[in-house]
Amino acid sequence: MKLVMSFGYAFGKPSPNEFDAVYDARRFRNPYGNPKLRNKDGRDQAVRLAVLSDPDVMEFILKVIKLNSNSVAIGCMGGKHRSVAIAEEIARRTGAQLRHRDLSR
Repeated sequence: MKLVMSFGYAFGKPSPNEFDAVYDARRFRNPYGNPKLRNKDGRDQAVRLAVLSDPDVMEFILKVIKLNSNSVAIGCMGGKHRSVAIAEEIARRTGAQLRHRDLSR
């Protein structure tokens, strides 16, 4: 994998020509619901643990890696918690370039 990007569906899906695959992480538990995590993002250790401690998330990450696409985009509602933590983990495991499209919004 060469590129992994996080994004928020609230700000629009990436162009279909831009990525080999686009994955939806909105089905996973959202740390935004926890007031202690709301103002943090997926790079924060507490948010990262909240997302990655879900066995379904880890299974999802391993499946995405196994597909070995050149470029993938991972989306959640706002692009700050789930998608960021998941994209960070995929990049860490694969050495892919990492981009967070909506983190600064």
